[in-house]
Amino acid sequence: MNRDLLRHHPGSTLAYIGLVFLLLTAGMTSLAGTYWLFSLEPRLNADAKTQATVLAQSQSWILADTLLVQDKEQRMTRLAETMDEILVLTDPNTDTPFVNSIHIELDNSLAAPPDRSVITRGKTTCTQCFISTIPLYSKTTRELLGIARFYSSSEFYQQLKSEVRLKFGIGIVAIILFLSAAWWTIRKLLQRITRSVHSQLQIFDTMPFPMFVVSHDLQRIILSNRKTREHFLPAENATEHPLLQLFEDPHDYDVLLRAHHLHHDIDGYECNLRTRNSKPYVALLSSTLVQFPQGNAVILSIVDITLQKQAEAIITKSEERFATVVDSLDDLVYVADMESHRILFMNRPMKALFGNKVGETCWKTVQQGQSGPCSFCSTDAILDAGGQPSGVHVWDFQNESTGEWYTCRDRAITWTNGRTVLLKAASNITELKRVQVELEQAKEAAEAASLAKSIFLATMSHEIRTPMNGIIGMVRLLLRTKPRADQSEYIEAISTSSEQLMLLLNDILDLSKIEAGKLELESQPFELDQLLHDSIVLVQNIAHQKGLRLSYTLASSTPKQLMADTTRLRQILLNLLSNAIKFTQQGHVSLLVAGEKSSATTARIRFTIIDTGVGIPPDMSEQIFDEFTQLDSGVARRYEGTGLGLAICKRLVTAMGGTIWLESPGEQGSTFSFELDLPLAQQVPVHHLLDGEAATAPIRPCRVLLAEDNKINSLVAKSLLEQSGHTVTVAENGAQAITKLESADYDIILMDLHMPEVDGIEATHRIRALADSDKSTIPIIALTADIMHAEREKCLAAGMNGFIAKPFTPEKLETIIAQAINRKASEATLDTSRHAD
Repeated sequence: MNRDLLRHHPGSTLAYIGLVFLLLTAGMTSLAGTYWLFSLEPRLNADAKTQATVLAQSQSWILADTLLVQDKEQRMTRLAETMDEILVLTDPNTDTPFVNSIHIELDNSLAAPPDRSVITRGKTTCTQCFISTIPLYSKTTRELLGIARFYSSSEFYQQLKSEVRLKFGIGIVAIILFLSAAWWTIRKLLQRITRSVHSQLQIFDTMPFPMFVVSHDLQRIILSNRKTREHFLPAENATEHPLLQLFEDPHDYDVLLRAHHLHHDIDGYECNLRTRNSKPYVALLSSTLVQFPQGNAVILSIVDITLQKQAEAIITKSEERFATVVDSLDDLVYVADMESHRILFMNRPMKALFGNKVGETCWKTVQQGQSGPCSFCSTDAILDAGGQPSGVHVWDFQNESTGEWYTCRDRAITWTNGRTVLLKAASNITELKRVQVELEQAKEAAEAASLAKSIFLATMSHEIRTPMNGIIGMVRLLLRTKPRADQSEYIEAISTSSEQLMLLLNDILDLSKIEAGKLELESQPFELDQLLHDSIVLVQNIAHQKGLRLSYTLASSTPKQLMADTTRLRQILLNLLSNAIKFTQQGHVSLLVAGEKSSATTARIRFTIIDTGVGIPPDMSEQIFDEFTQLDSGVARRYEGTGLGLAICKRLVTAMGGTIWLESPGEQGSTFSFELDLPLAQQVPVHHLLDGEAATAPIRPCRVLLAEDNKINSLVAKSLLEQSGHTVTVAENGAQAITKLESADYDIILMDLHMPEVDGIEATHRIRALADSDKSTIPIIALTADIMHAEREKCLAAGMNGFIAKPFTPEKLETIIAQAINRKASEATLDTSRHAD
């Protein structure tokens, strides 16, 4: 490579700078030494001596005054004291003490004894001291009294010169170190510059695309990298290769010359170049004018786009094929810019429907009279918060002009120019929508029919319960008349049939409430072991009559205090236990309960009922939970039943968020299991008897006002109450009940809900509004064949004190009356105590 434009001599520059620093160091050292020897040290010596002389002169007056004392003895004493005091002097400038010695020679006329003509204090023989000879004259007579020689110590000045000399030397060393560091830094910078230049040349030579430096006039190549030599220049004499010979078309070279003459750079000019192997080479040429120390030059860089051009040709053919495929689709496809909302592409069906509207905004093309924002152009559903594509958005759209429906699939894609655009494909689903509407209507009709069926079942159950109350009540009244043995057998048959019919009605009612969506679950705290005990007690008589062993086991690790709808949970257990007892002729029926905490607030409890009765084939393990499903007809005739019990169990377990399943080998024995996730209870309240659980006899016979429009039910209730010793007054509707209450005193009212003129709810409201507090607070018990939870809530909200469902037993009726009257008495006692306080 020819590197003339980039050549420099960093080695010679480094040596030159080093010599300059060396001479500068030697010159500064020589100047410093000369200054010290010939100027600074002599000046210090002269200053020290002058100061010693000045100090000695100032002290001579003290000695002269002392010598003038007339009394010789006093004079000598004072002279000795004064001389001792002036042996130590203090430099006024530096506040430094000087240790002095003194030698005085006196005139004989003044000296009393001859041996005192000479007075000496301190060390008067020294090698390093300043000697100052000062004549002592009298201040009055001006006669010479004597001669004093002061010997001042020079240690301080010697020390001062040593310190100055040391600091001077340190300064010179610091200057030398500074110059050395500066030289080292400059040396490193020059070396770095040298390496940088070499690195730049290496980078230039290893660039992955051709680059070369040409002369300012664009005539000859000065410097080229390896890629340039591989593709374009001959192996030898590359720098002598004319630049013009690189271009296939001389016009491209002229374009480069014109841009250079106008002092313009070229950025990405496309042209064809000649290569050494004569292969096609399409390039993007860029030029930049640069300045070198030896002159200006032009850097040319070449980007090979031959493969890109070939790929573009392939893409063009691919786009043509893609357009052919897209145009053959029946769906409407178009692409729109997300900012300008202009259509960039439309397939043939789109053009056939709306016309070729490429370049127009999408709402003018696709909206077709739609009002409001153009939902076709919306991009909110296909871009996330950061503006990046977020997947496919599928939605339905109806064209108001044509009435046709489309399923639109929107996606954000990258267009050929690199911008993110909207791709939309729309399929005509008008016929599908029509079918969908028909299916929706059919579904609504089926749901309405199902709801009507459920309402019908609930209504029929309510209507049947009313006469059933009369039948069961009359049977119980007949049993109290001590009939003959054959009559008792007939009555027991009627009672058994009535109870079976009531079980069937209850199952139908439960199923209808579930299907109608009227099942309401309550959540109340309970003791698990108490619930299991109560459930076993309710079925143990039937099991003992059949000679079966009935047992239950509760795992010790199972949480005992839980929350659930105890009524529905007990119903599930009773259905499964009764079902197991019914289909088991010999052996045992077992209830196993185990569970553990699944979290800090819930526990997973598993209930398992195992029997040794008739097995269930494995292929019926799922069907057995369907409505009205039993085993084969022979088994159904043998054991009787409707097949609703297990279906209700499954519905209830599912409503409580659990699962139920069957395990049976198919020959003998079955195992029913269900699991529930139940919340843990913090505290279980004291157990209260449910209505009818135990008969609490009233304190005394009561005066009962019975509001019942049905003659038979009225007769049953009146007879049962009178046999228990109560006095009963009958009202045929709510209005008569209010009138009779106002004209007489009663202890309790039994109020039927459904009566003509004024029903039980309205009558209760009017009674609670009476001015007489004794009559307005009388206990009111609801009598109804409607046992829905909402009906019970309506009764309590109206102000009733209790609720008993038809048909009822005498024991249940007595219990509810006793509870209401006892509660009323307790409240009256509490009020009396409060007034007394």
